[in-house]
Amino acid sequence: MHHHRSAPPCAGIQFGSRHYRQPDVAVVRRDVTPAGLWLAPSDVLLALEVVSPASVTTDRITKPAQYAMWGIEGFWRVETEPELSLTAYALNPCDDVYTELGSWGPGETVCVERPFRVSFAVDDLAR
Repeated sequence: MHHHRSAPPCAGIQFGSRHYRQPDVAVVRRDVTPAGLWLAPSDVLLALEVVSPASVTTDRITKPAQYAMWGIEGFWRVETEPELSLTAYALNPCDDVYTELGSWGPGETVCVERPFRVSFAVDDLAR
């Protein structure tokens, strides 16, 4: 049984009245029906960022720190240089900091249990 689904395109995460972020991909709880373009952090199970040359610091440092502070259970970072890779993180509820679950590169299969069970080939991210 699936307990999650993808957020609608362009959905952002809003925390309070003045703080928001727009992840490249957000996976929301199955029972969430977004009303508009903004999601509450409690609606989001996973935020994924694809690092680009223009967003290295934001995608590697700023956004994960904010997502953790907001209580988002999972964060995944996709790197495209020097080669395609994915690093998965899960929130440690004791200190609101992400713990690395693993890192996978070309030809490898991602397999994680948190924030939900999923497995797929890293190479599928390039399709």
